[in-house]
Amino acid sequence: MITPTEFKERFPQFDSIDDARIEFFLNDAETMLSVSCWGNWYDKGLALLAAHYLALSILQESASSAESAFPLSAKKVGDVQLNFAVPSSSGTMEDYYTKTPYGQEYLSLSKMVGQGAVAVSDYQESC
Repeated sequence: MITPTEFKERFPQFDSIDDARIEFFLNDAETMLSVSCWGNWYDKGLALLAAHYLALSILQESASSAESAFPLSAKKVGDVQLNFAVPSSSGTMEDYYTKTPYGQEYLSLSKMVGQGAVAVSDYQESC
């Protein structure tokens, strides 16, 4: 597993975040990934997923619930109007991951990880 220091080297935009908080999100992300499935991309996938979780957490703390859930696509001052970029409801987790650039990159990487060779055995871990 990567350390908060290594995480901050990859994502310097999180330098001001306490190491304990980063470690919390790294631990959450670690439960979602398998080293055997991700192989050499494990650390990168772990860091991206933790950054996604952390970015969403920061957004939720600093904005209203609508703004934290979806990016602002338009706003109007006279007669106040806000429009949010609400993704289509596809019934998949893709909508969740597209809320941050880290989630988008994680999603892209996870699709590549899932393209590896498949071996048949009594037990096959799902990647």
